[in-house]
Amino acid sequence: MKERDYLFDNYKAFLIVLVVVGHFIEVASDDNVVMETTKWIIFSFHMPAFVFISGYFSKKTQGIYKLLQQLVVPYLVFEILYYILYTYILNRDTELAFLYPKFSLWYLLAMFMWKMITPLFRRLPGYLWIAFVLGLFVGASSLDDNYLTLPRMFTFYPFFLLGMDLDRNRIDLLRARIRRMWAFGIF
Repeated sequence: MKERDYLFDNYKAFLIVLVVVGHFIEVASDDNVVMETTKWIIFSFHMPAFVFISGYFSKKTQGIYKLLQQLVVPYLVFEILYYILYTYILNRDTELAFLYPKFSLWYLLAMFMWKMITPLFRRLPGYLWIAFVLGLFVGASSLDDNYLTLPRMFTFYPFFLLGMDLDRNRIDLLRARIRRMWAFGIF
């Protein structure tokens, strides 16, 4: 049996709490500068952190059938469930548009795309820099169409690659350096 990685379990729990707090603040932050600033601080790093962790745990290459089963099938099922919920229970107009993910389902579609393209993308020299430039370009562009979740996919892809590239030893070294910097700063 595989042993749990409590470091990442704790980070995921912390990030989940931040998501809840951030979304609560988003609704309640009308004209409150402190709450608005807190919301944007949380939103500035919580999704890149989740994507990094997803990349970290995606080191094992999976076949297309497994990826379809784990990511695309749940995506399609939940898109249909959202459509049924909105159309027949909430009586709201919506479309069943599989190419435009609803709500947080963009993450399933992005994970599928990331896992599909990464083995080929990592063959490029300087692939991490290319991903960062593409992410910055798309993030700074006026591309707001959610077709196949492409804007989010490109913007967050460098964090997925970073997660794949870092192993536990390098993460522990980085954590030790950060602790030393905090100790030095406090001293």
